Amino acid sequence: MDTFDGVVTRLKMIAPQITGIDDETLRIFATDAYTQAGKDGFSSDDIERAASYLAAHYAFIAFNRNERVKKEQAAVLSREYFDAGGSDAYLDEYLRMKSGLDTTSGKNVALFY
Repeated sequence: MDTFDGVVTRLKMIAPQITGIDDETLRIFATDAYTQAGKDGFSSDDIERAASYLAAHYAFIAFNRNERVKKEQAAVLSREYFDAGGSDAYLDEYLRMKSGLDTTSGKNVALFY
């Protein structure tokens, strides 16, 4: 198993509700997220974890095709969506991890809970 497979595995664990996206597409998200996490300064110690949250964000965008729907109703079922402004819990976690990077010393001091 290579690094990108590890990111896909973690993505599936942290976002099990994201379904209907094939593994090839998830691997593309994982590759893109890993590249971005490296550019953002994550080290080899924590890049896979960070990339997993960013890849989950990418997958969530692809999964959530009805993001602009304000309200939908069918018989007794009614569902209303809110505007998250392009963010979600996965992106929030990635940004939290990124904010813990110490770019001045070149060391990664991201805190994991």
